[in-house]
Amino acid sequence: MQKIVLISGLWNLILGLGSLSSGILKSENSSDTYFNSMVGVFLLFTSAVLIVASRDLQKYATFVLWEGLLRFAAAGILLTIGLSAIGNNAVFLGMTDTVWGIIYSIGLPYVLKKSFKQILFDQSV
Repeated sequence: MQKIVLISGLWNLILGLGSLSSGILKSENSSDTYFNSMVGVFLLFTSAVLIVASRDLQKYATFVLWEGLLRFAAAGILLTIGLSAIGNNAVFLGMTDTVWGIIYSIGLPYVLKKSFKQILFDQSV
């Protein structure tokens, strides 16, 4: 599970850098620049959280699980209004976010031998 969390952190890093560079370098519309830059910075932050959390899942599992819930929210946005904003890429990104959310929601409790609720609210066993 540690490798999976690390890989998802690196995935966020790539997406964040891409979104940030797209926002700064390619956009002519100021609202697009703002939106892409904010998404990019957010992804860079979540990347850092996941990479650090991958080193000690017992200690940082709560952050990873909440990131999984954010993935479900992102998938919902991407698969609805995201289609008109970024096109068919939204489907791919939305599906990958859904997969990450499922992996975190099911995998963390299984690997850590804790309930979803215990991890979500940072409760000890």
